[in-house]
Amino acid sequence: MSEQAPRPAWSLEHWLRWRLIGTVAGFWLIGSAGTLFGVWYETGKVLDSALREFAERLTVLPDVAFADERSEQLFAALAAHQEFVVYQVFDAKGKLWVRSHAAPVQPLDAGAPTGVRETGEWRVFTLASQGAPDGQGEGRRVQVAESVEHRRKQVSFHKNNAAPKA
Repeated sequence: MSEQAPRPAWSLEHWLRWRLIGTVAGFWLIGSAGTLFGVWYETGKVLDSALREFAERLTVLPDVAFADERSEQLFAALAAHQEFVVYQVFDAKGKLWVRSHAAPVQPLDAGAPTGVRETGEWRVFTLASQGAPDGQGEGRRVQVAESVEHRRKQVSFHKNNAAPKA
């Protein structure tokens, strides 16, 4: 029988193999973390942009769309549904004109400057206008918000976020 020679305690090949595997794994982890951060950041920007677009649309609507006595009845006639984005429209004096079904009666972020802020359970975009360009309307303040919990679910890898099956 032939006996195998004992393996040396130290092997350059063994050392290089494990060093290479460790280096590749380290770069892979760093790259994955960077990609995850980038996806979270960009998704947040897209969602904030949607809040801004919604607020801009509400800001340029004519006053009659909110001040008409039938507005409250028309909004109430809409069927209740799950809302992921809520809004509030205030007149220049701070009186609440209209709000979505799930929006609270109190301002989402009272006294907030124009822009996006996270307050409590909401990510709120606030936009104030000085009035209509034709001088026919007063200024208004619009707040559009998404719940922080919903936002976190959308930017995380949640099992319920899978695409629906066709």
